[in-house]
Amino acid sequence: MTLWKPLYDYVKFVSDASDQSFSSNIGQYMVLDQASDLYIFLNLLMASDNLGKNLFMTQKKSENAFYVCPWDLDATWGRDWDGKKTNTGEIISFNLYDRLLEINPDHFNAKLSARWFSLRLSILTGENFSKLFNHYETQLTVSGAAEREKERWPNSFNDLETEDKYITQWINQRIAVLDNYFATLKLAP
Repeated sequence: MTLWKPLYDYVKFVSDASDQSFSSNIGQYMVLDQASDLYIFLNLLMASDNLGKNLFMTQKKSENAFYVCPWDLDATWGRDWDGKKTNTGEIISFNLYDRLLEINPDHFNAKLSARWFSLRLSILTGENFSKLFNHYETQLTVSGAAEREKERWPNSFNDLETEDKYITQWINQRIAVLDNYFATLKLAP
């Protein structure tokens, strides 16, 4: 039990602490700045398969607070886990974030909103994502990987140019949805 105790204590605290205790002490259990970045990341990608699962919990030796790290990100960027297209309008969350957003410890909502809009001024732009996806499309084509995938999986392979256009449109719509959402968080008490 000793190795699992920090995780057990974290889960128990998040699920059982009173609102006042949660607000005052959540920073001892998790790194709130990293939690903000993760929430933005999961929502930007619309990583619906990473809501309360497909997450690693980790700690630095010098800290007790947890960092949460996603893995298994196959249901992202406008596709669900089996490759079907997803809409752009949903805000995704799970119990931990529901509680953070509701209780708003240390002005979590305003800080989350500020972080989103700060990132929007630099790296989180439709143009940056379009360049990134186009770069990988070119790499997959030039290396022959796309052709090998098409030969191996002829019934499930999507034309990369068509997919690049879909992802570019999807991410631009997704960013617009998130701009509206994070603007409302800035106004929350």
